[in-house]
Amino acid sequence: NKFSENSEIINLTKPGSSGRLNSLDVFRGVCLAVMIFVDHGGGNYWYFNHSIWNGLTVADLVFPWFVWIMGVAMVLSFHALSNRKMTRKQIFLKVCVRAFNLFALGLFINNGYYYNQWRIMGILQRLAIAYFVVSIILLFVPVRKSGKFKLDFERVIDELFDDNEHHGFFSDIFPYFLQWIVVLTILAAYLFVTFLLDVPGCGRGYIGPGGLADQAAYYNCTGGAAGYIDDLILGSAHIYKQPTCRTLYHTGPYDPEGILGNLTGAVLCYLGAQASRTFKQFHKSQNRSQFIVRWVVWGLILAAIGTALCNASRDDGVIPINKNLWSPSFILVLAGLGFLLLSVFYFIVDVFHLWYGSPFQYFGMNSILIFCGNSILFNYFPFAYDAKPTHFALLTCSIVGTGSWALIAFAFYLNKFFVNL
Repeated sequence: NKFSENSEIINLTKPGSSGRLNSLDVFRGVCLAVMIFVDHGGGNYWYFNHSIWNGLTVADLVFPWFVWIMGVAMVLSFHALSNRKMTRKQIFLKVCVRAFNLFALGLFINNGYYYNQWRIMGILQRLAIAYFVVSIILLFVPVRKSGKFKLDFERVIDELFDDNEHHGFFSDIFPYFLQWIVVLTILAAYLFVTFLLDVPGCGRGYIGPGGLADQAAYYNCTGGAAGYIDDLILGSAHIYKQPTCRTLYHTGPYDPEGILGNLTGAVLCYLGAQASRTFKQFHKSQNRSQFIVRWVVWGLILAAIGTALCNASRDDGVIPINKNLWSPSFILVLAGLGFLLLSVFYFIVDVFHLWYGSPFQYFGMNSILIFCGNSILFNYFPFAYDAKPTHFALLTCSIVGTGSWALIAFAFYLNKFFVNL
């Protein structure tokens, strides 16, 4: 059984095709393997657990990288669809269907048996929203070509991602400056709401964990504007009940994948699209390494801006690095690291062929299926079992669970079973 249709979310091209960017599969697979490993406790080491509030651990890295990787895959996949002579209208219809499927699958995983406490947002829901928003930007915000901005709803989108008329130093940026204006407006909207919305009982600009933090001065203000918006729109019964800050600060429900964070999630996804656009523009140039240099420059600049915003510290700086809020410093640092890591994987896997990505590429080729399987079978043997409360025993349990999924992913690969949305 094989669902062979191209998927913007999971695969760049069909498994085994010559146009596949193997390093992206490996990067995606590494993220999924680490996500499964930390979901199973990671041996109960602190750096394999999510940050209580501000800060950055290994566990905080993988989901944002999924969002960034999705942006990389979208541009390449849309370009492949345009080569099949599909119009914007046809591609957008596919986008709507796939975004709906992702969101619905996320709701299913959240388990609505008790529908009056059904969590609405989640990991797949954030992927769906980022995918949908960035697709609209890529498909419908005009691109400058031949000195004019062009957009035709019915026309094949050949000009959007492979603009051969531009060969300048900024040819992967300047033709798309209207799209960048939209993206920066989205980021400005996040900042405006976060720091200027007057939250009842909390005031403006509070971005702490609430509860007992800050001498309990903001007890019911977890996440500030982000928590308030979720509670106002979704209701406290429909948001995440066990945030990482709950145990230490005795807070109420708070959703790290809440509504406001979708804005910065979309920005992160678009930064992934920029990486792909740079690749498309320069990988056929005489100097093949040119796009790698540009990836490294992008990575260093974004990481430097994010580090400056948080003052290279956990709690200081203008905007602390925070996964619970998906703060701008958080997404910029993660996007920067994404550029740098993909550069490394590309050299190792696609250029020098020093490593073909095993076993991680098998995770990457079936990422949605493995993710959903892990979410549903999380507490089933052999993915989990009752282990002694020691680091060694818990670490062994996490390794066995992750290794079991690696074997399953390899079996899917051998049987050419790939599930795409």
